[in-house]
Amino acid sequence: MQRLMTGLLLMALGACGGFDEASDDPAPVRLEGTQWTVAEHLAEEGGLVGVLDGTRVTLIFGDDARVTGSAGCNSYSASYAVDTDGLRVGLPAATRMFCGERDGLMDQEFRFLFLLEKAARVHWQEETLSLMDENGEPLLLLRPMA
Repeated sequence: MQRLMTGLLLMALGACGGFDEASDDPAPVRLEGTQWTVAEHLAEEGGLVGVLDGTRVTLIFGDDARVTGSAGCNSYSASYAVDTDGLRVGLPAATRMFCGERDGLMDQEFRFLFLLEKAARVHWQEETLSLMDENGEPLLLLRPMA
């Protein structure tokens, strides 16, 4: 079942990215209907780090031009658009529960929401979706949600 779901995801994403054969312009990646978990994020000090053990940060790209999910504790929502110029994510709105029981959880959540808003490019390769800034610096590395 896992191989079938992975194969379907790969076919769906592969069919949506790439180049427009008629014009050689890059075609936008279609994120609608895809679901991801954050595997790594850009640390404030630089370099990619994994999410805290036992936490799950998710992104669900809806057909309604909204990305929603869990920032680790709180739920969030933001608008998004993908076109040949890249990715634009609106200012995320999040619930405001205090999640301080776990050391570093709130910092991770704030960092994720900050990075999500800074995403300007998308790169998909194999089973990793990278959200990058305008200079191509990876901000978030995502894996398909199981």
